[in-house]
Amino acid sequence: HYKHSALKKNFHKLMVPKLKHLPKMDKISLHYQVFPKTRGRLDTMNVGSIVDKFFSDVLVEAGVIPDDDYTHAVFNSSRKHCPHMSKNLAFRVQLESNCGSSTIRSSQKY
Repeated sequence: HYKHSALKKNFHKLMVPKLKHLPKMDKISLHYQVFPKTRGRLDTMNVGSIVDKFFSDVLVEAGVIPDDDYTHAVFNSSRKHCPHMSKNLAFRVQLESNCGSSTIRSSQKY
């Protein structure tokens, strides 16, 4: 549980500055692309569900959306891409709303 909490705090610290430029939104769709470290097997939904929870919480904390419930985060999806062969797992988030779309990238060690 402590490791999860520390990861979430670190994630928030890294992501909030990347979201400050985003306008306030009411309804969003999130599309996650996961880039694993290696060509080995990966349970994409394990990674996607954690990143989705952390990222949705950051969107609320940064004031981008009022809440991360189903009335505001109306759709999400995740898929695996080719490995990028670095030391860290990476992900890209495509955020879409009626205000337009934005892409946020991050590389995290998990």
